[in-house]
Amino acid sequence: MKEKTKQKTNKKMMILSFIGIIIVVLGHTGNSFKLASDIFPYYSFHMALFIFISGYFYNPKNEENLFEKNGYLIKKIKKMLIPYFIWNLVYGIIVNILKYMNIVQYGEKITLKSFFIRPWTTGHQYILNIAAWFILALFLVNITYIIIRKITTKLKLWNDNVFTIIYLVISVATIYLAQKNRVERYIPLFRTAFFMFFYHLGYWYKTKIEGKVKINTVIYFLILVIVQLALFKIDRKLSYEVVFMKFSCKYIITPIIASITGILFWLKVSEILEPSLGNSKVVNYISNNTYDIMQHHLFWVFLINLSVFYLSDILNLKGFNISRFKSTIYYTYTFGVNQAQIIYTIVCISMPIIVRYSYEKITNKINDLLKVKK
Repeated sequence: MKEKTKQKTNKKMMILSFIGIIIVVLGHTGNSFKLASDIFPYYSFHMALFIFISGYFYNPKNEENLFEKNGYLIKKIKKMLIPYFIWNLVYGIIVNILKYMNIVQYGEKITLKSFFIRPWTTGHQYILNIAAWFILALFLVNITYIIIRKITTKLKLWNDNVFTIIYLVISVATIYLAQKNRVERYIPLFRTAFFMFFYHLGYWYKTKIEGKVKINTVIYFLILVIVQLALFKIDRKLSYEVVFMKFSCKYIITPIIASITGILFWLKVSEILEPSLGNSKVVNYISNNTYDIMQHHLFWVFLINLSVFYLSDILNLKGFNISRFKSTIYYTYTFGVNQAQIIYTIVCISMPIIVRYSYEKITNKINDLLKVKK
């Protein structure tokens, strides 16, 4: 990478991506402070939000070079699959060493199934990189969408508005089948089908809605809150686990509406924050490296807990639950103060970014030295 960080030109989506990754980490580190989560629960929209952002940046021109040597498919494989499986091996080795040393009790042995198959189904094979399941899920959505669009465009069947409805129907159908326990063996397929609507929604929003529909900000938020409160009234179970395709809602349309309201809420917040955060180098850098945070943040939860585990006797720290530390990656030690979970949140966001930045600085210096020698 270049030493100078690439500055995103779309500031609103940059901020939305920044907020999205913070929400993901908050959800995994005890929710130390709430970002409107009482009204818009994180697990009712946060994965759909990232799919929406990816769809927003969809470029139809990529259909022309989809299968070429340096085309869209190869670029996605290099950017998403190869880094994922490299880190999958690293974390597989680490967790098996930890398990052998009886430091943790979770994680599977490295086998062909756990290494190549499980990442596509649940992504929970080695636990330390558990959140990275989303990277492969997003890859499947990216590739599925462009292939469908390329074929239907060639057959002159593609229509943005029509496919918005088609993908909506498909997404609702996946929720229905998931509630009937008919997707367990085919989770990657149905998860992709569920996400397709939100991916297309991102592109549809950019091309059909953005800048063309203007609503007073107060009225905009008022409508969203009223809709959200109505959802809570008729169906309190707005959150869902898309990784396992588990939906506890009463009505199959509820997760779709809740996802849309959550996306629209933070979309408007990002727009409001654009003048103050739009030129922030920190926000931009985090937004550019959300994959690093998604891939590594739970490993930093483990490292914090491991430090506390070994220092608890020396520092006379009470209340550290060794059993939970060994059995789950989601355990956070509060030091007797629940608000202390913010330490995990800050570390889990900052450290993957610091490591990435340091790596870029070192590689840039090495490359400069090599150029001088030539």
